[in-house]
Amino acid sequence: MHGARGIDSLKIVLSETSIDSTTDRQVLLKAIAVEYLYTNLDSAEVYGKRLLYECQSDGDLLPIAKACNSLADIYNLRGEYKKALDMMQQSLEVCTKLGSLKGLTVNNFLKGNILQNLHQYEAADSAYQKSMQLAISNADSAMVANNYLNIGINYELQGDDEKAFKYYFSAAEYFEKQGNKRGLSQAYSNLIGVFNSLGQIEKSIEYAEKAIALKKEIGSYGILPTSYQNLSIAYASNKEYTKSLSLIDSAFHYARLAKVNHVMPFLHYTKAEQLSKLNKQALALSENRKGLDLAQQLQDSFQIVHGYRSVGRILFRQKKYAAAEPYLRNAVTYACSINNSKMELGSLESLFDNFAALGKYEEATSLHQRIRIVRDSFFSEQKILAINELEAKYQTEKAATLNRLLVVEKEAQALTIRRQRSRLWLFALAAAALGIIAFITYRRSRERKLLNDQLRAQNERIVLLHQELNHRVKNNLAFIAGLMRMQRRHLSGAEARQAVREGESRIEAMSLLHRKFYMEGRDNATELHDYLDELCGYLLSTYPLLENIPDIQLDIIPLTTNDEAASCIGLIVNELVTNSFKHAFDKQKDPIINIRMERKGANGYRLTYADNGIGIPLSLNINKIDSLGMKLINILTRQLDGTLTLEREPTARFYFDFIEDRIVA
Repeated sequence: MHGARGIDSLKIVLSETSIDSTTDRQVLLKAIAVEYLYTNLDSAEVYGKRLLYECQSDGDLLPIAKACNSLADIYNLRGEYKKALDMMQQSLEVCTKLGSLKGLTVNNFLKGNILQNLHQYEAADSAYQKSMQLAISNADSAMVANNYLNIGINYELQGDDEKAFKYYFSAAEYFEKQGNKRGLSQAYSNLIGVFNSLGQIEKSIEYAEKAIALKKEIGSYGILPTSYQNLSIAYASNKEYTKSLSLIDSAFHYARLAKVNHVMPFLHYTKAEQLSKLNKQALALSENRKGLDLAQQLQDSFQIVHGYRSVGRILFRQKKYAAAEPYLRNAVTYACSINNSKMELGSLESLFDNFAALGKYEEATSLHQRIRIVRDSFFSEQKILAINELEAKYQTEKAATLNRLLVVEKEAQALTIRRQRSRLWLFALAAAALGIIAFITYRRSRERKLLNDQLRAQNERIVLLHQELNHRVKNNLAFIAGLMRMQRRHLSGAEARQAVREGESRIEAMSLLHRKFYMEGRDNATELHDYLDELCGYLLSTYPLLENIPDIQLDIIPLTTNDEAASCIGLIVNELVTNSFKHAFDKQKDPIINIRMERKGANGYRLTYADNGIGIPLSLNINKIDSLGMKLINILTRQLDGTLTLEREPTARFYFDFIEDRIVA
């Protein structure tokens, strides 16, 4: 429902509809804020703040944490990372009060992402490590894998390719065990760049092809551009430049298709590098400038450094040293601002070469001293990180070894004491112990037998009573339906007969659900596709005199729902199908009804109902219509904390959005 039309619909519901529940208002405010993420971040912030205020007024901690997360997402997209970090910190404090391990795990992970955007790599690593430890203690293997992946990214941004490789490979192993093809393809994509940096070109090509195959299989086109780019770099390393340029063009194609603008600058830089190696310096310079312009529009300092340095290096190769100087100076400035020693060192070395070519030997000499300092600092940082990691590993292993030794020592002491006591008392107490043991064993065996007999009899009685109760419920539902059927046959008015027929279908919907839950031995869970298929079959059988029998098409993903959700969804579908039979197909020779249940986002599901009938007039307000069916639909939707959206043209189309926790068994 993205766009102005969807936002206007939500605003109308928020302003004109009588909303009794605070939860309903919060759901609407969050939905509007999410919609504005695609169009207007300022408006998204306004509604996000309103949501946070309402949640704080209500005092419920969990909605407050979620509202803080929503605002953090908005600030993160706007590039206001410090505000995003503040919101995430508030959310973490609330999760700590709630004692929510899952919330703390996810929020520490998101905090790491924000700190990474701020180029605070050490703090980001600390946040990821906390998230990983919580995920391990909570047996959340998915979050363990994601943390491995992002820690790898953190090390790669700092120029430590060997550590990045280790974490990427661990992430790939976790994703493969989980059968998570999306995560596995991302891990493979990240490994490509590391293999390129380490000079393992054949491995890079192998993993690039694996990543591309996986992404195409799952339809994940948004991350295909990076895989094609890395594969292009690998072929360029083998001096296959024509193949490399072809792959870069594929990367551009998928980037435009998926509208992933943030990768476009790097694609331009990569293409420029290949063109430069083919000695097409003018084209290479043009591509670099395009990439730099895009990076500046995105305000991405990391890509801006690459842009300035790439343009400067092309001009240097063309011996346009004066023109190259400002670009290389800017590269150094931006590299310093993002605290990336590796990029700063590369930019300084390029500027040094340019000074030497210009004959600015005094400035080159001064710059050489700075290069030595940065190089020493860079390698010192690498050594310190390696030492810290080894120290942490040593301390962990040392603590584990000491714990094992203490356990072994305690067990040995306990064993010695037991043996001594056994020897002292063995002969004196042997006869008495055997007698007592025999008596106790006999008595316990007898008591256990009596207790088991009582429990078995009680269980059989409970099962019998439960079966009798279910049988009576089934008979009562059938009896009520039969009474209504008899009453319908004796009614003369068409409208009255139709009202009774609708009552019959509602009772049958509940009766069918009862059979699936209890008569078929299912406990609080049902397969939604089977239930709706049987329900639609029944509804078709109750309208045998329709001039054109509608074709009911079900497209339901595998989904096991709880009893409340199945009941509400069944009644909603019952009302909509009955309404289509009555009103939609008077002028339609080939009537079709389409019912679909699909995933929406990470934590939601969408039920779509559509027919090819005459549609619903724009003048008809479904919130004010005096119809029991529409009132039932609205009540049942709210009962599941869902939202209802209606499209009227060209034909009627209903969208019901539900939260996963409310409907899944």
